[in-house]
Amino acid sequence: MRKHLIYILLYLFDILLLFVSFFIMTLIKGVSFMQYVDTHSVFLLTLIIIWLLVSMSVRKVPRNHKCDYPLFVAKVLLADSTIIGITVLLIFAFGQATLSRLVVFGTMVLGAILEILFGRLFFKLFFKEEETDISPSEEEIVEEEKSSVISDEKIKIKRSVIDGMQKEIGVDTTNGILEMMSDKLTDRSVVLSIVNPFNLSALPENSYQCIINLHRINDISNLNLFFEKVNEKLDEGGYFLCCVETEELRKKRILKKNYWGLNYLIYFFDFIYKRAFPKMKITRPIYRFFSDGRNMVISRAEALGRISRGGFSIENEKFIGRYLFIEGCKVGDPLPLNSNNEGVFIKLPRVGKGGKMINVYKLRTMHPYAEYIQDYVYRRYNIQSGGKFNNDFRITTWGAFCRKIWLDEFPMFINVFKGELKLFGVRPLSAQYFSLYKKDVQERRIKYKPGLVPPYYVDLPVNLDEIQESEMKYFDKYDRHPFFTDIVYFFKSFVNICFKHARSK
Repeated sequence: MRKHLIYILLYLFDILLLFVSFFIMTLIKGVSFMQYVDTHSVFLLTLIIIWLLVSMSVRKVPRNHKCDYPLFVAKVLLADSTIIGITVLLIFAFGQATLSRLVVFGTMVLGAILEILFGRLFFKLFFKEEETDISPSEEEIVEEEKSSVISDEKIKIKRSVIDGMQKEIGVDTTNGILEMMSDKLTDRSVVLSIVNPFNLSALPENSYQCIINLHRINDISNLNLFFEKVNEKLDEGGYFLCCVETEELRKKRILKKNYWGLNYLIYFFDFIYKRAFPKMKITRPIYRFFSDGRNMVISRAEALGRISRGGFSIENEKFIGRYLFIEGCKVGDPLPLNSNNEGVFIKLPRVGKGGKMINVYKLRTMHPYAEYIQDYVYRRYNIQSGGKFNNDFRITTWGAFCRKIWLDEFPMFINVFKGELKLFGVRPLSAQYFSLYKKDVQERRIKYKPGLVPPYYVDLPVNLDEIQESEMKYFDKYDRHPFFTDIVYFFKSFVNICFKHARSK
C-alpha cells in the first residue's frame, strides 16, 4: 500500500512541476498569470491528461529501486517528445493556433527539464546503492569450521560464504561461480558485494588468495582505483573474480524489457546519453554530472582491458545469469594509465626508427582500454591472414567501417609531417606485436622509418612468418635503391588495392 501511495505522489509531483513550468512561462511572457489561466485552461487540462497517459504508458516513474537514472532520463525524453507531438496535432486539429507558442511549448520543454533535474535529486535520495559485505566475519573465522567440499576434498570454502552468495545472487549463479572457481577457493578467500574501493582497505586480512566481488563493475565510479586496491590485497598469483553487464547484454535487456517500438526509442536515447556523451569533450561534463559514475556502459573489451591494466592476467570468462564473469590472476603491479581512454582521436605508442617509441595518431576504432589485452587476444585467437588478430572483438562497429575505407589512418599524416613516418614503409607496431617478430627481423626493422602503406599490399602474405619474409625482402631492395623501391612498391600497392581488392582485414 505504501509503495502505491509513493507512486501516486510522484505523479502528483510531476503535475505540480507542469504547473510551475506554466507559471514561469507566463512570467516570461509578461502577462497576468490568471489571464493565461482563463485563455489556456483547456490546453492546460488537456496537457495534464496527455502527460499522465503517456507517462504511465512508458512507465516513466520508477516503481522500484532497480530502475537507473539514465533509463529514467531516456523515458522522460521519449514521453515528452511524444507529448509535444500529440499536443501539436490537437492544437491544429481543433483550431487552437491562437494559443501562445511560448507558453505552450515552453511549458512542455521546461517541464521536461525540471523532471530531469528533480529526478536526479530523487535518485540520489531514494536509490542510493547499498553495499553488502558477505565475506565471513572475524567471529565466524574463530568459530568451528563449517566447510563445503567442492570437486576436491582438499579445496574448502566456508558454508557461510556459500549461503551469503546464494542470498545475494541466487542459487544458479552461485553454482556457476563455484564451478568456475572451485580450484581457487580456500579459507583465504573473501566474497564481497561492494562498489567503493576504500571498503577493500577495511578487510580483516592484508592479503588473500582469492577475492570475489558480486556487485557488477558498471556501478563502481572509480573502477581503475578499485582494481588497484584489489591488487594490493591479493597474494602474487592470487585470483580475482568480478562481473559486468556488457553493452551487448545491456542492449538485449533494454529491448526485451520494454514494449516493441518504444524499446528501440529508449535504446536510442540510452545510446546517445550513455555511449555518445562520454566520448565527446563538449558533452562529457554533462554526462559525468548526471551519471555520478554509476550504471556505466562497459564493453567486454573495456572490462577485460581495465582488469589487465590493474595488474591481472585474464584466465577465464564466462556468461552466468545476467552478467559476464571474468577471472583474473595477479601477475604484477598495475600498469601505467595512458591518455587514450576518452575521445575520438587517440595516440598509440609504436616502435619507430632506432627502437624509439613514437605516438601514432589515429581515429579510435577500438573500445577503451583495448590496448591492454593485445596479448590476451593473441593467446586466445592468434593471427589471421594479413597479420591482424582473428575475431578481434576489441573493434567497434564504427571502427570496422572506418578501417574498411582507411578513415582511421588519415590522422597518421600528422606523423608524416613530423618526420616520424614516411608514405611507404613497414607498419609501426606496438611493443607487444613487435615482440612476436624474430630477433633478426626486429634488429633489421628498427633501422628504417615506418610508413603509412606497408609491403603487405604488394606481396599479400598470409601469416606472420610470410609477413616477416615480405618485410625483409622490401628492406633488401630498399638498401639498394631507396627512392625507386618506394615508388615501385607504392604503385604496386595502389594497383592491388584498387583493382585486386587487397585489404588488410
